[in-house]
Amino acid sequence: MADALLAVAVTAITVIALILALPVLLEEGSVPDPSLVTPMLVLAGLQGLTIAWWRSRPVAALVVALVLQVGLIVVSPEAPIRGLQLLLIAYSLGVRLPIRRVLAVIVPAILIEVLTAMLATTVGGGDVLVATLNQVLSAAAGYLLPTVLGITVASRLDNARLLRERAIRDHQLHVDTAIGEERRRIAGELHDVAAHHLSGMVVQAAAIERLVERDTQAAKDGAVHLRRQGKEALDGLRSVVGLLRDEGGMAPVPSLRDLPELIASTQALGVDAQLHSHGEAPDLAPVVGAAVYRVVQQALSNAMQHAPGAPVSVDLTTDNGELAVQITNAAADRRADHSSGRGGTGLVVMRERAALIGGDLVAGPAPGGGWRVRLSLPRTDGRSTA
Repeated sequence: MADALLAVAVTAITVIALILALPVLLEEGSVPDPSLVTPMLVLAGLQGLTIAWWRSRPVAALVVALVLQVGLIVVSPEAPIRGLQLLLIAYSLGVRLPIRRVLAVIVPAILIEVLTAMLATTVGGGDVLVATLNQVLSAAAGYLLPTVLGITVASRLDNARLLRERAIRDHQLHVDTAIGEERRRIAGELHDVAAHHLSGMVVQAAAIERLVERDTQAAKDGAVHLRRQGKEALDGLRSVVGLLRDEGGMAPVPSLRDLPELIASTQALGVDAQLHSHGEAPDLAPVVGAAVYRVVQQALSNAMQHAPGAPVSVDLTTDNGELAVQITNAAADRRADHSSGRGGTGLVVMRERAALIGGDLVAGPAPGGGWRVRLSLPRTDGRSTA
């Protein structure tokens, strides 16, 4: 509908402009016979209507407009008459078609107009050179300039589209990366919470199994601890799952100040766990403090699972702004129960947490038997960028 209205407007402008220019054309002899005025107005009017196809079928519009333009050249070979419609159609070709195809359409159109002007001028007895030169300049300007403009606009639109698509891809990649990191973080939280409490529950259940026949009261006390440990495990899992559901805001972030409570809960399971601090504990960024806490928690869980009954020592040492956390368990006084499987991903998770905060984690056998995990954090003072 918009193109149809534009066609009507362009036709009216073309016809009015031609009517206003007719006195000059007749006076100069560019239109040799006044009887040709009516065909000229009809041809110009019909050519204006071709603008209705300038966006949907630009090649077809150009072909029809070119046929009508040939008629206008025959009527007035020495005074090229070129309406606004040809400019718009040439611009549309530059915007919508590849450059090779545009040239394959525009160049023949220019040649046809020039040859027609030469033949019409020769037959009419006019100045062939002047008519040909005028037609070359008119056709070149009327076709090439709007076509180049259209190609330039199309190139800019393509570049803008490519930039938008690249921005969308980069944004999606960023989102996917962030989602992946968040999944790994939450998986680590779930693993740490579940591994610590469930390892303690396994140890406690094994103790109850040994005591149920010999010491009923001790077995009952162990069951109370087992129930408490199960409740703590459920609370910890709910806090992490609550982050996924966005329930109740953010869960409290553990840190170094929570280590005494962690050691106390481990001792309640019958584990000889001790915490030793050497030097003043630094103020860590929340993410660093949480990572250190989780490493200690995972190391304690591994000790309870793989070295049941062995004493565990947690040593925090601060020296010249560097923090070192070492968790050492002695050799097990009884064989570990591996009936539940081959083991988990505790060391992998601890190394990932250490890498996240720029620390160095070393795990391996301790001198004299047992196992040792050491986490070193350089520059844990206010300059830390972790």
